[in-house]
Amino acid sequence: MWLYLDTTSNLTLGLFDRSEKWWVEEFKTQKTSLILQEKIWSLLDKHTIKLSQIESIVYMAGPGSYTGMRIGKGFIDICEWQGIDTYSLYHFHVPQMLGQGHGLFVENAFKNEWFIYDYSTQKSELISREQLEQKVLGIENLFSIEGKINGAPSLATKKLVHENGVELMKKVVGEKRSEDLLYYRPMNQEFRVQNG
Repeated sequence: MWLYLDTTSNLTLGLFDRSEKWWVEEFKTQKTSLILQEKIWSLLDKHTIKLSQIESIVYMAGPGSYTGMRIGKGFIDICEWQGIDTYSLYHFHVPQMLGQGHGLFVENAFKNEWFIYDYSTQKSELISREQLEQKVLGIENLFSIEGKINGAPSLATKKLVHENGVELMKKVVGEKRSEDLLYYRPMNQEFRVQNG
């Protein structure tokens, strides 16, 4: 049995078993820290599974905000200490792993900035809200975590995970993917303090 965890935007949990069954639930909240443990235990209990039966955990390592991602990583660290194998990927990897990785992955990085990952160059950057319209103009394939890009239609990577969970989990675990947490901006920028 494998557990899936995504705290990059709200909270998404999933379970995958060896009989190729995939269950996924999403919880809309800005306070993941208040519900994470309760929802994990509830999901396991609903499927009569004990944490000791979880062989592997696949989690989204970003991109995302510092707080949401650290909450999920804290749980992952505890599971690693318990001997559970953990694997990770980024949201912009999802389309690539499903053979759709061309165009742009775009996500609101807050602070009037947008995180862009360009599939052709395989590079990411932060751009201003003003630059966003020019950057996405004429791009046919746009991806984002929730499927929302400042009014422009995009394909939600969360939806792709929901619909293709079995294939994705097998690939991530089979490849033993392990990505470092990817925040929208470096720590020295995220926690920059303005002088007086």
